[in-house]
Amino acid sequence: MKTKYWKNRSPNDPAMIQNFKDAREELLDLQEKEDEEKCQHFFSQMHRVRKSQRMKMTYEFLRGFKKQTGSKQPKRFIPISTWIHELHKVKGPDFRISQNDKKAIKSPSTDDIHNIIKKMKKGIVPRPDQMIIELYQHAPEVFVKQVTKIIGKACESNSFPQEWVETIQIPIPKKARPRSVNDYRKM
Repeated sequence: MKTKYWKNRSPNDPAMIQNFKDAREELLDLQEKEDEEKCQHFFSQMHRVRKSQRMKMTYEFLRGFKKQTGSKQPKRFIPISTWIHELHKVKGPDFRISQNDKKAIKSPSTDDIHNIIKKMKKGIVPRPDQMIIELYQHAPEVFVKQVTKIIGKACESNSFPQEWVETIQIPIPKKARPRSVNDYRKM
């Protein structure tokens, strides 16, 4: 029974096999071209959106892009060099994402800050100020009010300290393919 199934399932005709391979290559080329067009459209629209909406726009784009790519495809991550290259292609080599925006970002409420602190992951490496997340989560209500006040001032003036804007991500290779540049987790 099994031999009959496999015999009928896989054709022996070399021309038919070649047709299947050609159709598969054509499909993959079309999918890659469509993904590239979506990326180009995203990067061309990025500079038209207010700075406060860019993070949400990027998240939505990556979430949709992640759903389309399967786990077997090697290009699961978009490296930062690709982002910079695409931004320079769209806006020129002098393009910088400025902190100036026409409208100020809405200040968060005390409840928003309180909820964000409660949802932070416990047990992670402390920041440069040596404060661990548990200290923030068990801090008194006065602390939450002060943090809200500080963030509110930054939102009103629409200028954030450089330490808030920049992050350092350290790529750690995964065990399956330690030499692969694209297969890593971020720390």
